Amino acid sequence: MASSFTVAGIVTEGLDRAFMRLRSLLAIYWLPWLAGSAALLIVEILYADLWQLGSAPAWATNLARAPFIAMAYVMLVRLLVLGQPPKRAINLDFSREMAWAVPLVAMWYLAVAGLEKAPMQALLWLIPVDGHYTFEDWHVYSAGLLLWGSWLAIALAPLCIFGLIVLTANRGYPDWREHIRLLRLYPLRLIVIALLARAAADGLLIADARFWKWAGASMHAPLLSPWRLYIRDAALIRLSGFPLHFMLFVIETCLFAEAYRRLLRAGEPPTLPRQYPTTAG
Repeated sequence: MASSFTVAGIVTEGLDRAFMRLRSLLAIYWLPWLAGSAALLIVEILYADLWQLGSAPAWATNLARAPFIAMAYVMLVRLLVLGQPPKRAINLDFSREMAWAVPLVAMWYLAVAGLEKAPMQALLWLIPVDGHYTFEDWHVYSAGLLLWGSWLAIALAPLCIFGLIVLTANRGYPDWREHIRLLRLYPLRLIVIALLARAAADGLLIADARFWKWAGASMHAPLLSPWRLYIRDAALIRLSGFPLHFMLFVIETCLFAEAYRRLLRAGEPPTLPRQYPTTAG
């Protein structure tokens, strides 16, 4: 089984399986994403317009869209891991597995948002305000290690939480013990897969930012008041980001799905050959 769980095989077959099922992936993603975008805009209106609190914080927007994105993840696991394709073009999932997946996705988003902000707060504490430091100063190297450690944690957190979603869709609840057992089968290869997925996602984000900068357009929602008068502009900006979000959804999760599909296969107990009764001759 170890020979079948290779990084190159997971990347190539994961991308190939996702490409062959691209229409099904689009069918399970577009409606939850649209509903999550509407929930995000409602939260922005509440914070910026009705409550006059400025832009909505990241934790509020993440919690608003977590239930809808959880639907997409559960349906993706059923498609790519369990082999259960969607039966229609409009898909919403309100099953018990989706209810278990909502706090997992919320934990995923909140953990990544916190890990992205933690290094900057630590840098403000480590680096002197005047900016004067020498080559021997320890805090300069500590800041660099902190940035790399944060990026590594951001890469590993989605892989671990996605595994719990896989077990939730497979068994009906997040089996923590089984998840830990699966992670211990090939830990180094899973880390490499997580880093590759994170690198691909970061590359897409950088390419998207450079494209919009080259086009001279802004991807930020308007901050004018009253905010509800500019909801159309904010909605158009949000809709224009659908191709990027869909590519991130496919590229990152297809690698995770293929890895856990093979882990589930490798973690199954071996089947013993059937023993036939023998007759004494």
